[in-house]
Amino acid sequence: MLEKCIIGRYRLYIDESGDHVFHSEETMKQDSHRYLNLLGCIFKMDVYLDFHRKIEDFKQRHFPHNPDEPVILHRSEIMALVVVSATPYVVPVPRTGR
Repeated sequence: MLEKCIIGRYRLYIDESGDHVFHSEETMKQDSHRYLNLLGCIFKMDVYLDFHRKIEDFKQRHFPHNPDEPVILHRSEIMALVVVSATPYVVPVPRTGR
């Protein structure tokens, strides 16, 4: 029975996210600020093709772009955007010095 479940093509994505505080000894000592997240998604190929189409439609609808220069969804860039309610376009917020 298990053999029937795993036959076919699949696509696997694995990504990590963390707070990147490991640039000095002082920040490494602060346990409350350290974290690492590891996430994986596995798609059966027919499901993946449908998901891919939907995510590309989402990106084009909310972040209009040239298909030859695709939008990559990074949290930091999304958080730096403000959606202006009077227009469907996304307007970048000027960043201040860090």
